[in-house]
Amino acid sequence: MQEENENIAVTIARESRKPIIIDANRIAVPDGYTIEDMESYQPTPRRKVANIEFGDSDSFNAYLLRQGSKESTTIWCDANY
Repeated sequence: MQEENENIAVTIARESRKPIIIDANRIAVPDGYTIEDMESYQPTPRRKVANIEFGDSDSFNAYLLRQGSKESTTIWCDANY
Protein backbone atom coordinates (compact mmCIF):
# COMPACT_ATOMS: atom_id res chain seq x y z
CA MET A 1 0.00 0.00 0.00
CA GLN A 2 2.86 2.41 0.84
CA GLU A 3 4.42 1.87 -2.59
CA GLU A 4 1.08 2.59 -4.29
CA ASN A 5 0.67 5.85 -2.31
CA GLU A 6 4.19 6.91 -3.24
CA ASN A 7 3.48 6.19 -6.91
CA ILE A 8 0.28 8.24 -6.76
CA ALA A 9 2.12 11.15 -5.14
CA VAL A 10 4.91 11.01 -7.73
CA THR A 11 2.38 10.89 -10.59
CA ILE A 12 0.39 13.84 -9.20
CA ALA A 13 3.55 15.88 -8.73
CA ARG A 14 4.74 15.10 -12.27
CA GLU A 15 1.41 15.72 -14.00
CA SER A 16 0.29 18.82 -12.06
CA ARG A 17 0.35 22.12 -13.86
CA LYS A 18 3.07 24.19 -12.31
CA PRO A 19 4.16 27.80 -12.61
CA ILE A 20 7.21 28.13 -14.85
CA ILE A 21 9.98 30.46 -13.66
CA ILE A 22 11.24 32.45 -16.63
CA ASP A 23 13.78 34.55 -14.74
CA ALA A 24 14.15 36.36 -11.39
CA ASN A 25 11.39 38.86 -12.26
CA ARG A 26 8.93 36.87 -14.39
CA ILE A 27 6.88 33.72 -13.98
CA ALA A 28 4.35 32.03 -16.29
CA VAL A 29 1.26 31.11 -14.27
CA PRO A 30 -1.28 28.50 -15.45
CA ASP A 31 -5.05 29.08 -15.13
CA GLY A 32 -6.26 28.54 -11.59
CA TYR A 33 -3.11 29.92 -9.94
CA THR A 34 -2.62 33.34 -8.41
CA ILE A 35 0.42 35.61 -8.37
CA GLU A 36 1.72 36.76 -5.00
CA ASP A 37 4.21 39.58 -4.49
CA MET A 38 7.32 38.13 -2.86
CA GLU A 39 9.14 41.44 -2.35
CA SER A 40 8.57 41.34 1.41
CA TYR A 41 10.73 38.18 1.55
CA GLN A 42 13.66 39.74 -0.32
CA PRO A 43 16.57 41.29 1.57
CA THR A 44 16.16 44.60 -0.28
CA PRO A 45 13.31 46.27 -2.22
CA ARG A 46 13.23 45.88 -6.02
CA ARG A 47 13.31 49.64 -6.45
CA LYS A 48 12.94 52.92 -4.64
CA VAL A 49 9.41 54.24 -4.28
CA ALA A 50 8.70 57.78 -3.09
CA ASN A 51 6.45 60.78 -3.47
CA ILE A 52 8.53 63.94 -3.44
CA GLU A 53 7.66 67.57 -4.09
CA PHE A 54 10.14 70.19 -5.20
CA GLY A 55 9.67 73.92 -5.10
CA ASP A 56 12.29 74.77 -7.70
CA SER A 57 14.64 73.23 -10.23
CA ASP A 58 17.68 73.59 -7.95
CA SER A 59 16.19 71.32 -5.28
CA PHE A 60 15.12 68.84 -7.97
CA ASN A 61 18.65 68.75 -9.43
CA ALA A 62 20.20 68.37 -5.97
CA TYR A 63 17.91 65.41 -5.27
CA LEU A 64 18.89 63.74 -8.54
CA LEU A 65 22.57 64.19 -7.77
CA ARG A 66 22.10 62.56 -4.34
CA GLN A 67 19.80 59.71 -5.35
CA GLY A 68 20.04 58.94 -9.03
CA SER A 69 22.35 57.97 -11.80
CA LYS A 70 22.15 58.99 -15.43
CA GLU A 71 22.00 55.36 -16.56
CA SER A 72 19.28 54.03 -14.27
CA THR A 73 17.02 56.87 -13.13
CA THR A 74 13.44 57.22 -14.34
CA ILE A 75 11.39 60.26 -13.37
CA TRP A 76 7.59 60.37 -13.36
CA CYS A 77 5.87 63.64 -12.61
CA ASP A 78 2.60 65.51 -12.49
CA ALA A 79 3.49 68.97 -13.80
CA ASN A 80 1.46 71.82 -12.32
CA TYR A 81 1.99 74.77 -14.67
